Formats: sequence, C-alpha cells, structure tokens
Amino acid sequence: MRKLLFFTALVLFLTVSCDVRDSGELLNTNGDSGNSGNTGDSGDTGDTGDTGDTGDTGDTGDTGDTGNSGNSGNSGDSGNTGNSGDSGNSGDDSDAGNSGDSGNTGNTGNSGDSGDSGEDPITDETCGLHEGDTSVFGKVPALKPMQATDELGDSPTPEWVRLSWQSNPAISITVTWKTNDSSEGNMTKSTVLRVSEKDDMSDYLEINGSNGGKMKGSAHVLPYNGNYKTVHVAEICGLKPGTKYYYQVGSTDGTDEHFSDIYNFKTGPDPRDETHKFRYAVLGDSRGAAEKVAENLAKIIEEEAEFIVFTGDFVSDGKDQGDWNDFFNASKDSLPYIPIMAVHGNHEYNAQNYFAQFALPNNEHWYNFEYGNAIFVVLNDIAGGVVYSPISGQNGDLMKSDSIDSFQKDFLNQSYDIYSDKTWKFAAHHRPLYSETSDLTHGGKFNQDLASWRGVFDAKGVNMVFNGHDHFYQRSMPLRNDMVVGNEQGTHYVVAAGAGATLYGTKDGSKVAYTAQAYHYTIVDVEDSDLYFKAKKTDGTVLDTMEIHK
Repeated sequence: MRKLLFFTALVLFLTVSCDVRDSGELLNTNGDSGNSGNTGDSGDTGDTGDTGDTGDTGDTGDTGDTGNSGNSGNSGDSGNTGNSGDSGNSGDDSDAGNSGDSGNTGNTGNSGDSGDSGEDPITDETCGLHEGDTSVFGKVPALKPMQATDELGDSPTPEWVRLSWQSNPAISITVTWKTNDSSEGNMTKSTVLRVSEKDDMSDYLEINGSNGGKMKGSAHVLPYNGNYKTVHVAEICGLKPGTKYYYQVGSTDGTDEHFSDIYNFKTGPDPRDETHKFRYAVLGDSRGAAEKVAENLAKIIEEEAEFIVFTGDFVSDGKDQGDWNDFFNASKDSLPYIPIMAVHGNHEYNAQNYFAQFALPNNEHWYNFEYGNAIFVVLNDIAGGVVYSPISGQNGDLMKSDSIDSFQKDFLNQSYDIYSDKTWKFAAHHRPLYSETSDLTHGGKFNQDLASWRGVFDAKGVNMVFNGHDHFYQRSMPLRNDMVVGNEQGTHYVVAAGAGATLYGTKDGSKVAYTAQAYHYTIVDVEDSDLYFKAKKTDGTVLDTMEIHK
C-alpha cells in the first residue's frame, strides 16, 4: 500500500504562540474544523503495530516490520492506513483526532491551502507517532521515550541541534538535541519545537508534549543517561512541500524560556510534481577525525545539498560517548541546517548511544524514504558474520543476527515494489559488496554474506548503492548479475568512505571504474530522468564524475 494517501479533508490542531494565525497559512492543510488527525483511520491511531503485524513487508512481525517514513505507514506503526475516512475514534490516548486534544488553541486550518498546487494535501499516517518501536527496543528501557512536560532541569539550554526525517520529507521534519543536565533528578523534560515561515519567528506554530498526535507532531525525551545526558526529539507534520522554514528548539516552564538560535530547513519536493530536481550528498567513515568531517560537512552545505546520507562509522567506538561528543561538536554548525540520514557502521557496534542520538524511521536499523521521484532504502549489514560481536549488557536485543537474508531482504524487495513507479532507486549500507583494496582485512570479498541483497538490486533495477567501511573512494562499473553491462542497465556501487578516517590503499580491477585514496564527499544531482554524480575532495576539487540518462 502506498505511503501517500490523499484525502479531501484534514485538520491540524496545533498550539500557536506569538501572533496566532490560521494554520493553513503555514501547514499543508485543506481545512476541516472537525477531526484534526484522523484521516482515514477506523478509530485506532495510537496502535504501535503489534509484533505479529506483517504489514507490507511480509515478515512475521519482528524487526523487519515496515512501519517507516517512506512506506504505507500501517505495519508496525500506526495500525491501519486504508480505511475510508471514518471520523470517529475510540479514544486511544495516542489519537490526534480528538477535537478536545489538550494544548489545542482552536487553530483549525480552514484556509484550504495545500501549498500552491491546488492538490489535496499529502498525509502520512505515521507522522507524529514516532516514539520508539517496542518490537525492537522493548528490552532496552533506556530507549523508551518519555512524554515531554514543562519541567526545566539545571541545564536546559539546547545543544547539538540536528535534523532528520522519520516521516515523509515533503511534509515533516524531526529535530533532535540534548540538554546537558547533571542528573536524572535535574533533567529537562520540556521539549518544544517552534516553526515559522518568517525568519524572525514572529509568527510560529509550536509542538510540545501536550499537543501532538497523528499528522500533527510529537515531542518526547529519553530517560536520562549520564553519558549523553537528556536527549530531546520533536517532529512536526503537515508542512508545505518544497518550502523554507525557520525554527527554534528549546524548553519552557511557561515563564522561563531557553531556546536555540534560529535555524532553517527546507521540506522535500512534492513527489506528485511533474518535474523533479534535487541534490543530495553521501559520505561516511569519519571515525573520530573531527576536523576533517567538519570540513566535509561545511563543503556540503556550500554545495546546497538538500540532505545527507552518511554511510556509517561516525565514530571509532559507538559505546564511547566521548567519540560521539567529538562528532557532534564538529558538526554543530552544519547539522542544524541539513537532514542527515544515518547508516549503521560496524564501529557503531549497534550500541545504545547510536540509537539514542539519531531519530530515524521504522526500527532505525533499516528504513526507507521517498524524495521527489526517488526511493532510498537504508539497511544495517552489521548483523552477523565476523564484524558483529554483541556487547553484553550494552546492546540488549538491538539486532537479530539472521536479519540480512530474512527481514531485511524482504524489506528491500517490498520497498522497491511499493515504489516501483519511482524513476530512481537508491540503497545504502555500510559494508561494500564491490571494493578492491590492498588492505588485507577489507574489500568486497569479505562481505559476500550480503550477496542476497545484490540479487534484489539486480531484479529491481537499483541505480546506485552507496557504502562505506573501506576508507577511500571507489566507483564500480555498472553491474548486473555480477557482470559489467551498459551504463543505464546496471547498478553503480560507490564506496564513499573518506570523511576523515585513516585512508586505505586502493587497487584497480576489471569491475572498478574509478578509485582514489582521498578524503572526499559525493554529490548526486537528479533532474527528472537525468542523474549527474560527482566525487569531490574535501577542498572541492573534482575526483570523478558519472552520468545516467534514462
């Protein structure tokens, strides 16, 4: 079932501060003053999708569940998606559709504004309901979210603000930050996101712990941790596609306020548009090289990329919060402005620190998202084999070792089936299937436990697969069935692992189109049925280019 559902009536109730205005002027609404979030739900909006729900993935309800941002939203997240607009709900306390929802100031969105397209607004049945997937994290209490309140701790100033998506990029944004509180008894539980189309924030809408729900938003904190302190996550839904917004995050008890600087982001394009033009960046493997990753991220911002796919190994040891502190400090001037979609690397160790500090779709191991005329699927290949060793007491039950050939393969297949009409199909995971290196412990030959994914890439016509792990730049020839084919007929495998970690030696081979031992980032430009790819050194010098024309 397709993620995007088009309805003729949608109501969003949000708390509005400063100058109250009709939410239809800011949000992607078309204005029915009745049920604000219950858009086609049969009464159960808060259902988290029990572990037996196969949804659209065909899996048996374990961690391969497809309740993610780019999917139909019914398997493992919001319950149902296809019911025919019944406006009554059962009073489930996660339901956003109750007209008496607390914190609602009566801003009913009756302007009928759905952007400038005149089309029905885009909806996402999962948006506003991302507060942890208990089928994955149920045995890790430290990752179970707590509802935000109006309590201020002893250090409520926001730090390390960063963007991502948990739902449809065209209509939502998720913001994560931390407060450096000293203890559980002194933690800041107030979690507030303010969003405006005005750069002075003189007119904003607010998401906080009392006014969220489906197609509205959510705000929560994680239990206090002495290493990464208090983590705050807020999502807002119903934004206009392709629109620049300004935002602040912070905390307030109603009198005292502690907010960040004003940052900005742009929502993704409307996937229904007739023309599509966007740019994104891919890089990975910084491994604690704070200065180098900061340089790469700054260049990506200069390039005006719309989002980043990071191919894993942010840090050297995912269990060491000091490594994460270095990464987030290095990226604090970039990540408030550009969403980063994380791929799990072997040096993250499936550790609690990773899952606590990134807010991602689905179960945060594997997920998909659509952007314009493209579909992206992210996988976690650190699930078995020689590179994965569970850390007793640290990871809990965060990964199933047999997921590669079962849950994830099924998820991969069905993601591309659901979005079969997308012009461009991309994938990202950490360990490369194709890589030639002089390093004796790396290279594609060590990663053939992932071979079943290659079969899916071939069968579904995936255009590009991005990897990390081997610290250099390398692009394969276009490949299909492990053979070199025409440029438009095969999959281009790219190792983009030069964000800062110590570089490995490279090797040529019959399936290697280009390789370089260099720190780098990559840029992908999509213009309708044309793709333009560049790999650039950290200083902006072009290393390699490639084009695909359909």
